[in-house]
Amino acid sequence: MSDSEQTLLCTYLSAVLLVGLAVNALFGWAWADPIAALIIAVVAVKEGREAWRGDACCALPAAPPFPLVSRADVVHAALPVVAALERYRFGIWNMRKEIVSLAMTDRV
Repeated sequence: MSDSEQTLLCTYLSAVLLVGLAVNALFGWAWADPIAALIIAVVAVKEGREAWRGDACCALPAAPPFPLVSRADVVHAALPVVAALERYRFGIWNMRKEIVSLAMTDRV
């Protein structure tokens, strides 16, 4: 059972409970609350049977096989990232060298 189905089922069960309580409170029909409890019990037994048999959602669909990826494909995909990181690193290093050289010229 999916999450949305469980939420819908809980909503229905809550509605049955509230209707039973409301009818009992408004009209004094004492039998409305036990009838609501019986409806909830029937739904619970039905859901329990489905879960016990495995008819519920718990069977996972077969996953598609993963494509085989060679090491060369991984390296080829990573090269642009490595190149960008190297440019960034050397850019920072060059900026640092310029800042140090500027600081040194200001001292002279």
